[in-house]
Amino acid sequence: NVGRFDCSSSTDTCTNLYIFKKPAFILFKQGGHYEFYYGRHTSNDIAGFVRDNAFSPLRALTPSDFPSVTTDSKPFIIDFFSPFCPPCMHLLPEFRKASKRLTDKVSFGTVDCTIHQPLCQQSGINSYPTTILYNQSVQHNFHGQHQEQAIINFIDDILHPTVITLDSDLYTKLVENKNSNDMWLIDFFMPWCFPCQQLSGEWRTLSKLLKGIAHVAQVDCTVQSQLCQKQGVYSYPTIRLYPPNVDGHTFM
Repeated sequence: NVGRFDCSSSTDTCTNLYIFKKPAFILFKQGGHYEFYYGRHTSNDIAGFVRDNAFSPLRALTPSDFPSVTTDSKPFIIDFFSPFCPPCMHLLPEFRKASKRLTDKVSFGTVDCTIHQPLCQQSGINSYPTTILYNQSVQHNFHGQHQEQAIINFIDDILHPTVITLDSDLYTKLVENKNSNDMWLIDFFMPWCFPCQQLSGEWRTLSKLLKGIAHVAQVDCTVQSQLCQKQGVYSYPTIRLYPPNVDGHTFM
């Protein structure tokens, strides 16, 4: 069904939908969700958008939706963007494609930071697009290519991790007291460190390539600060190789 709505006849309705610029085109989907259209204002382009996305699970989010993002048992991936940002507009259709393939595993949403500036600031968004996977209270930033398969690979890596996360007890048990034939490769990092963020995707890929050869692990030094200080780690990322045939206190 195609309709028109005069915002001057009911300003509250348009305000509740965060419509402040006209004309605005909204695709309302099953389940009460909706998505804005940001393309060219031609009938063919709009019709193509509707055909491709009528059954896409991707939805626009507002501040009222956000409490469920970190409490829902189902992971939630969110694209924080600006419609005036060309890379954002390149990512958005790829994000939609990924949502169709992973609808049973992950919820997909978008936040327009030109409309919801306080929410984006509260979420620590400083550049666009920023894509974050919230796995309950833990968030993971996406730093890969703006392509459907890269997004899917990122989500799969987070939900089925091959990188071992070490705390102080595990470090002592698995690394310091390792078997002589074990080899460990460990990334000591800080989540706010941009080079660390850039490394994270490559680190997950590396763990798959080295499966059966080396144990690939990571230590979050914001959480395990005492462990990192004890190991003399003061710059990030710090990568250490603990080779076989030596004790767990010897590294390269």
